[in-house]
Amino acid sequence: MAKRFTDTDKWKDPWFRKLPNKHKIFWLFILDNCDAAGILKIDEELFSFLLGGEITMKESVPIINKGKVRIKVKKESLFILEFAEFQYGSFRTSKHPFHKKLVSLIDKEYPIDRVSGRVCNTLQEEDKDKDKDKEEDKVKESNRFKKPTMTDLSDFLSPSEAEKFLDHYASNGWKVGRNTMKDWKATARNWVRRNNTKTLSKRDQQRQKLADNIRSMNNGETKLSTWDGLSSGSVPKQIGSQS
Repeated sequence: MAKRFTDTDKWKDPWFRKLPNKHKIFWLFILDNCDAAGILKIDEELFSFLLGGEITMKESVPIINKGKVRIKVKKESLFILEFAEFQYGSFRTSKHPFHKKLVSLIDKEYPIDRVSGRVCNTLQEEDKDKDKDKEEDKVKESNRFKKPTMTDLSDFLSPSEAEKFLDHYASNGWKVGRNTMKDWKATARNWVRRNNTKTLSKRDQQRQKLADNIRSMNNGETKLSTWDGLSSGSVPKQIGSQS
């Protein structure tokens, strides 16, 4: 029959005294039934049968770990963190074959993070990782590009320009230059600015042509014909040559 050390001071520990009875019994049970490394295969049905009450890792582990992490849990086994140290002292630096076997067993089942010295792969850490992954997925989903509709573009462009916008970017795979479009609103604003620049450019060309014709007329070189619809001010519809 295996014999092992036990901490008699646990009965004076407020943490142990405040444990519900079934979790006290469960804690003592796993201390007595784990292997030499402090690892025990999880069998909730067997635990419940032997201890006379329902025992689940989801319920028991957070209660036992209150105030201090005492148990690490994977899908099929649990690991009592300070068990081996309590039984065998500083076994990790020992060259004894049995101690080396303990180190190999623990590192295989519960890898050590060499930087922080913490045991990885616990249920709590896995849950945190899952929550973190869910948050990252939400961020990715919110940042994922969604093609605008005519209704979306109505705040930026006229119906005819919106159709041109959709046709243009649908034809090039929704790319801006060589890059995939990330923000269609910014692209729509740039579309409006480019169109305004083109409109202003046409007006400037008309004004320049008018000015050139007036200079030519003053020099007696040509006639100025009809110029309508210019925004720079009223211009006579027809000006004859000077006599």
